[in-house]
Amino acid sequence: AVALTLVPSRGPVMGGSFVTILGLEVSGPEVRSLTFGSAQVFLESAEGGTVRMAVPAGSYVGLVNVITDDLGGGLPMVYEYHEIIRVHALKPSSGSIAGGTRIVVSGEGFDGDDGFCRFGDEDDMVTPIVSVLSSNAVICVTPQRVAAGIATLEVSLNGGTSSSTDKVQFQYYSEPVLVQAMPSYAPATGGSSITFAGDNFVDSSDFLCRFGMKTVARSHRTSASTVVCTAPASTPGNVSIEVSNNGLDFTKTGLRFSFREAVALTLVPSRGPVMGGSF
Repeated sequence: AVALTLVPSRGPVMGGSFVTILGLEVSGPEVRSLTFGSAQVFLESAEGGTVRMAVPAGSYVGLVNVITDDLGGGLPMVYEYHEIIRVHALKPSSGSIAGGTRIVVSGEGFDGDDGFCRFGDEDDMVTPIVSVLSSNAVICVTPQRVAAGIATLEVSLNGGTSSSTDKVQFQYYSEPVLVQAMPSYAPATGGSSITFAGDNFVDSSDFLCRFGMKTVARSHRTSASTVVCTAPASTPGNVSIEVSNNGLDFTKTGLRFSFREAVALTLVPSRGPVMGGSF
C-alpha cells in the first residue's frame, strides 16, 4: 500500500482550498481519484510523486476519511473541515503608517494553524497572528505602510490555503504630532478647555487626550492641527500630556502640563448699589 499525505490536512467546509498529495508514485498503480467523505474528486495529473488538487465542499464541520479509488491501493487518510473564516470587525479600526498597532480581529472560524493577517494585496503587508483569543477573536500587529489610506484586512489560516473574503477596512493615518497645549495649566478641579496643537489629528470619535494616566474624549476638532479637550479633575502637580488618533496608540512627546490648586477668592463687601461705582 502507498502511504499518502495531504498537506494541509484541514480546510474550510465550503471547499475550494488546495491540498498537495505527497507519496503518489509516477509508475505502478495509479490513483485516479480521492473521495473526501462521500465527495469524489478526480486527479488531473501527478508529477514527481506529488499532485495539487482542489478540495470538494464538505457536508459538515469535522473529520472525514479520504480514500483512494480501487486502482490506487493507498492507505486511508483523514481531512478536517473547519468553519468558514469570516472577519466581522477590527478594534481599533485605524493605526499609524509606522505600524505596530495591536488590533483585535473578531469574526469566526479562527481555529487553524499557521495563521496570518493580510493588509491589502501586497506581499510585504502580511503579519502573523500573535495570539488566538478564541475561535472568534485573534490579535495581529499592523505592518508599516508607505502612505496613509485604507487597506482591507483578511485572515488566512493553514499557510494561506484558507482565507476570509470580507474586505473589512483598516484606516492607516500619518503619525500624529503634538507640539503644545494652550494653556499649559488648569485648576485641579477640572473642567477647563485645553487646546492641543500639532498635526495629523484625524476626525475620529476614537480620538483621545491623555493627562497623566487619565484619558478624555475630545470636545471638538477644529482642524487637523487643533483639537480641544476638557481637562479632568486631578491632584495638583505636573503630568505629561499626549494624544491618540485611535484610542490606543498615544504620542510620546512628554509635554508637561500643570494642575494647580484652586485659589479661594472673597469679595468684601459682597454687595453694592445697582448703579455700580462702589469699591
